[in-house]
Amino acid sequence: MDHPTGQEEAQKLVLEVVAADAGQRLDIYLAKRIPWLSRTRLQQLIETGSVATSQTGPVRAKDKVEKGLIITVAIPPPQPP
Repeated sequence: MDHPTGQEEAQKLVLEVVAADAGQRLDIYLAKRIPWLSRTRLQQLIETGSVATSQTGPVRAKDKVEKGLIITVAIPPPQPP
């Protein structure tokens, strides 16, 4: 779909943590679930607020995920060269 401004929207992913993944660091969990992004890139998205969870408070890469946690990741479109 064409956008009049020429800007693409961020891709939004919603993930729910299952029991087998509970206890992992957030960045490691995301790297396993979103393998086309590097762990470094995922850490940048976490730091810039592009990752949110159903828990209150700030989201950090070192946070442990829990069963049932809902994680929303907004992946911005690639920047033009």
